[in-house]
Amino acid sequence: MKTYFIILIASFIIPFIFSFEKQIYFIKNIKSVSKAIIFVALPYLIWDEIFTLRKVWGFSDNRIVGLKIFNLPVEEILFFVVVPYALIFIYEVINFYLQDKPVHTDRKIFLVIAFLFLILSILFNARTYTFVQFLLTFLFFISAYFFN
Repeated sequence: MKTYFIILIASFIIPFIFSFEKQIYFIKNIKSVSKAIIFVALPYLIWDEIFTLRKVWGFSDNRIVGLKIFNLPVEEILFFVVVPYALIFIYEVINFYLQDKPVHTDRKIFLVIAFLFLILSILFNARTYTFVQFLLTFLFFISAYFFN
C-alpha cells in the first residue's frame, strides 16, 4: 500500500469509528456533512485537475496506488472527503465538550494573518500553485475580518 493511501486511512479510521459513539453520535449528521464536503471539494478538485493538466501540480507515482479518476489519483480525491470529515468531526467533538466555554477571538488577528499570507503570496509569486493558494488564503482572512 502506498504512503498517501495509508495516511488517508489513518486520518479516517478513528474519527469514523468514534462517529458512532453514543454521546456525540456524529454519524447522525452525515447528510449535512456530506453536502458540505461536496460543496467545498468540487472547486478544489476542479482546481487540482487544471493545475495537474498544466503541470503546475503533480503526484509521485511512488506514493500513490495508481488508480486515477480523470487525471487525479484516487487518493487526491479521497483527501477532499477524508480530511474534511475528520476535521468536522474533531470540531464537533471539541464543541460538544466545550459548549459552555465560549472562545472569543479578537478580529484583528484575521487582519494580521491575512497580511502575512499577502506577503507570502508576493514572496512566492514565481510558484503558481503556492502564489494562488496564499492569495486565496489572504482573501479568506480578509473576508473573515469583514464578515465575522
